[in-house]
Parts: sequence; structure tokens; C-alpha cells
Amino acid sequence: MQYLDNLTEMIGRASDDRTPAHEMLAQHEVGRFLKQQGYRYYHIGAWFEATASLPIADENLSFDTTSEFESVLRDTTIMPAIERVLDVETPETTFRDRHREGTLFAFRQLHRLATAPGPKFVFAHVLLPHDPYVFRADGTVIPEDEAKREEEKDLYRAHLAFTNTNIKSIVDDLLSGPDDEDPIVIVQADEGPLFCRSIDCPEESEEYAAIRFGVLNAMYLPGIDERLPDTFTTVNTFRTIFREYFGADLENLPDHSYSWPDNDHIYDFHDMTDLLEQRDPP
Repeated sequence: MQYLDNLTEMIGRASDDRTPAHEMLAQHEVGRFLKQQGYRYYHIGAWFEATASLPIADENLSFDTTSEFESVLRDTTIMPAIERVLDVETPETTFRDRHREGTLFAFRQLHRLATAPGPKFVFAHVLLPHDPYVFRADGTVIPEDEAKREEEKDLYRAHLAFTNTNIKSIVDDLLSGPDDEDPIVIVQADEGPLFCRSIDCPEESEEYAAIRFGVLNAMYLPGIDERLPDTFTTVNTFRTIFREYFGADLENLPDHSYSWPDNDHIYDFHDMTDLLEQRDPP
């Protein structure tokens, strides 16, 4: 909690300025530590600006570094219409196209890097099952007009099925070699569905807590999997890895979960742990 307190003190609670948080990502401690241990850092970004490309990485791999804001802004201007009139060929110009092709690019790079030589840390921010919904469950493209007619729950389910198939395939590649060469594998979600787009969120409801904080955290940690407690949360993922595999002197942080009330108060951290613990397990 100390780093949250320091961040809040530096910026103030009533702030929508994400710059300090983005700067922490740009030079994050995980990347620093592993590079010091001789690992090459490959970063696979996407359209989310904060993780699209990081200066700390040895190699940034990205289909398109155009941010979500830039993509949406361009799609709302007259430029696409002008290009159609002038018959200008501009493949992959829409945000939906970039979302689709960027996702497929990330999956290809993960398969490729599975056989790359030498010690390496590979981070990929794959923006699925995030909208816009562009994939059917079998990976075929769903046109925008068709997606608009579908129920979101069905679109989300298809995206999730497509995601699961591809992640399982990548994990199979990573674990296809000799057992004594198995890598550490982390498949971790950053958040649950947005639920209410951060506007007037029913923050104190158990339903909100379960949906927003019920994230996937699947890890393959050779030799130490069975020693992880049932209460393990994502805040201690790398602390555990660095302590167990590299001998780092790092204690676990409290297994707490935090939220904020709205996008104008993103550093006004609310501890949600008690509310989450009140909910009966499924």
C-alpha cells in the first residue's frame, strides 16, 4: 500500500492525470530486474497507449503503435470519406481493423518467440476479450454491421472462446520442449468486464466486485506451484517469482484489491478487499 500512498500524495486524489502511472510503466521494476539478470526483454504492445511501446524494452514489437484516441479521432473525421472518393487504398484504417490485425500479430509473435534462443522476458498485452468485437469463436471476422445486431453477451462469449483457443495453443508451444527447459508462464488478466464504463459504478455492490475483480491468474511455475496459497493475488506474482527463482529479498504485499470512484479521481484508492471476501465462492 505504501507505493499507492506515495502516488496519491504526489498527485492528489482529485486527478485524472495518468502521466505519473504511465511513467512508472515505461520504466517498470520487473523489466529492470530481469534485464539485470541477463534477460532480453521483448515487449508486444497493442493500441492501448500506456503499453503500446515501452522504452525499457530491448525490442518493441507492435503491429500498429497508433493509440486508441488517435484511431477513434481519425475515424470520426472526414478523411476516410475523402480517401474513398479519391479511391485511395488505405487498408487497415479503422480502429476495428487495427484491433483485429494487432491481436493476430501478437499471437504470431508469441508463437515465434517460443523458440527464440537465450534467456528472455516476453510481455504481451493482448486486448481480448475487449471490444470492439471482431472475431467469431472460430476466429473468422464478424463484420461491424453484423456485430451491431448481436447481443453483447454473445459477442463477448465468442471473443472469449477465440482467446482461450489461442492462449492454449501458445502455452502448448511453450511447454513442448524438454521438461527441464520449461519456462515460467503467466496468463493474467488486468481487470474484469467494465460493467458500467466507470460512470456511476455501483462500487459497493457484491455483483460489481465479483465482475470487476474476478480476474484470471493462471501461472505455470515449475517447482513451486504447489506452494502457493489459495489466497494468492496478482500483486505478488513477480515478488514470488523473483524471491523463489532469483533469491531476491522481497516480502509479499498484502493481498488487497483497490478501485477508484470515477475517472476524475483515479488516485482516490478504495480498498475493496472486505467486500470481495464477503461474497460466497461460486
